[in-house]
Amino acid sequence: MDRPQSPDSDEARDAELAFAADVAVREAFARNNTSPSEWLHHITAEDRAAALASLCGVEGTQAVHEHVMGMVEGDFGIFVGGSIQEPKVYKVKAVAIEYLQFQALFGWYEWALETLPSPEPIPVHELLSRRDEALDSLAPQERLNLIDRAQYEVLTHARHRGGEGEVEIAHRLLQLLGRLPEERQPVCPHTLLTPIMETFHLSNLESERPRPHLRVASARRENFLLGYVVMDDGGPVLDFASSPVARLAESDVTRCFDRGGAGLVMADGSALPIDTTPAQELLRALADRLEEYRTEVVI
Repeated sequence: MDRPQSPDSDEARDAELAFAADVAVREAFARNNTSPSEWLHHITAEDRAAALASLCGVEGTQAVHEHVMGMVEGDFGIFVGGSIQEPKVYKVKAVAIEYLQFQALFGWYEWALETLPSPEPIPVHELLSRRDEALDSLAPQERLNLIDRAQYEVLTHARHRGGEGEVEIAHRLLQLLGRLPEERQPVCPHTLLTPIMETFHLSNLESERPRPHLRVASARRENFLLGYVVMDDGGPVLDFASSPVARLAESDVTRCFDRGGAGLVMADGSALPIDTTPAQELLRALADRLEEYRTEVVI
């Protein structure tokens, strides 16, 4: 596949800006309590550049990479996301980990982490309930000292996010008490996912897909499904998991089609028209193009 190879390429810079914009948009959701669909709104290049400066305070691919590496191991940095009905606390390090996974999968940096923290989201109501339970178990002076320390550390280490103050302080308070243990898990060298990440990845792929379809799996990890290409009346539908390794595969599939989406580009440069080519023939031709993956046409 013709993927960008240089960390100094336009695509690499776009990836950095998209990462920064993703965090910035999630933070805007937390501040304004808007619908999660707002995350999908178009963000201009200027918005992304401002988000990157705000997030990292550094310029240059290497500097951003080193900064994000620090975010993965840091204690601070959360945002509130999920639905309005059930908001959840997410750690920014989860987004940072995803950024590093993309960097390594594209070959821009060599993956060097044997284990990763597994920061699972916590419903806000559960976090605040845990805080109240923890504080009730302390003596009055110990309770006041702990609250003061948590408030001070959040105000001096975490970036201010408006209405998230109470949640950030509660989160830090539980960290100080050791009541938010963060499990570290080994990383698969082929998928760059931990066992918890793999469980979530595979949960997106469990249900049966309409036939005919193309199963796309990893060539480096046996029986590791990445997603499907399903045929419907409008042409191929890409149905992949949300993990970085699956999204990279989805990107590779997209590159097999011409920009207008009207034809499958063959190895010799010719295009197989989508609207007149039988579905099974089109899927088999697509499978031949995806040499870097294990594929199976399911009829």
